[in-house]
Amino acid sequence: MNTKTESYIRRCLADLDRPSEPDLIAAFEFASGNFASEDAFRCLGNAITFAEVEALSRDFAAFLIHDCGLEKGDRVAIQLPNLLQYPVVAWGVLRAGLVVVNTNPLYTRRELVHQLEDSGARAAVVLSDNLPLVADAVSDTRVEFVITTNVTDMIRPAPPGSGVDHVHSWHDALISGRSHDLPDVDVALDDLALLQYTGGTTGSPKGAMLSHGNVLAAALMSPLSFGADLSQREIGIAPMPLYHIYGFAVNLVSGFLNGSLSVLIPNPRDIDGLIAVMREQPFTSFAGVNTLFTALMQHPDFDSVDFMQLRWTIAGGAATVPEIAEEWERRTGSRIYEGYGLSETAAMAAVNTPDRRELGTIGPAMVGCEFRVIDADGTTLSAGCEGELLIRGPQVMQGYWQRAEASAEVLDPDGWFHTGDVAVI
Repeated sequence: MNTKTESYIRRCLADLDRPSEPDLIAAFEFASGNFASEDAFRCLGNAITFAEVEALSRDFAAFLIHDCGLEKGDRVAIQLPNLLQYPVVAWGVLRAGLVVVNTNPLYTRRELVHQLEDSGARAAVVLSDNLPLVADAVSDTRVEFVITTNVTDMIRPAPPGSGVDHVHSWHDALISGRSHDLPDVDVALDDLALLQYTGGTTGSPKGAMLSHGNVLAAALMSPLSFGADLSQREIGIAPMPLYHIYGFAVNLVSGFLNGSLSVLIPNPRDIDGLIAVMREQPFTSFAGVNTLFTALMQHPDFDSVDFMQLRWTIAGGAATVPEIAEEWERRTGSRIYEGYGLSETAAMAAVNTPDRRELGTIGPAMVGCEFRVIDADGTTLSAGCEGELLIRGPQVMQGYWQRAEASAEVLDPDGWFHTGDVAVI
């Protein structure tokens, strides 16, 4: 697995003319230096550059290691909406050799306790508004440290610390981390990077184990498969939650590594606010889902948005209704390109492209990814026959966290992931 993944990543880096070693953190450092003065993320009228993401994530990583005593492989839960703090925390966790556990801020206490306890997270980064619920929930888990941040932490001067043992404010964490060196952490491609919780094909939420190699391969797979011209810098509106694999893979990882600017939308349900951002911020790409496209086009101010620079509209998450795609193209001048992926494949598996697009399909398999369709007996079916879709590639998860039996049910000895989805090739 490691040899195949490394070989694939090396080929991708060569095709993208990137000198970085086949290493997720090395790719992050290359992007941070190569695009240092450019804005990497923008949110609520403020922005942070690639260099600032590098510096702040370094400080946060040092805090986790020195102040919290976390060790390589420990899990850190992130329970935040799309704010500038999110990429700083996520890249800090990864640079410290720790494991990101993406957590929905809208979880109930029961859901939160399940995910924190199942993952064995030792630390959690949460929105201060959610601290009462989190503080109550962590009493039933192994979480030892809670770091709180509020919506304005990247905008206004630092507030005082929390004054509560094992609860640290965002600014206190960064200030403390800045006073420490960040030790070298030896992270291999097969080391765990992310636990992305999903219902899988059946059953209660399980943590899909995505390695550094899985995440990096998916990030490199995307621009090569879609034929994007990386000489033209992308500015993407990013309404998809970063705690979901779609937003995490497209904006936090792939977008960053490829030098894009992601305009983070904290609450995509606020269509008024989203339209306002789209009117103020010129953009070249947009990633969304069918229900969001529908809601946007029903807004009275939708047609006042300037779509002249929009080159790519990517749809995922669920099937796009043809009538919605056709209306979007008519009103924006941009085609919708449907894609397909799962938490178990780091969001990447198939995508329609300008050269190969058929509305109502998920498109061809991405570069380096293989598809099969089988019947109930496991026999490979020919084109035109309906069966279960199997996927094999460098982005396919290692398995489900602490679920050996469930892992064996979906990952066969030849590396094929059994999606449980019905497909026709």
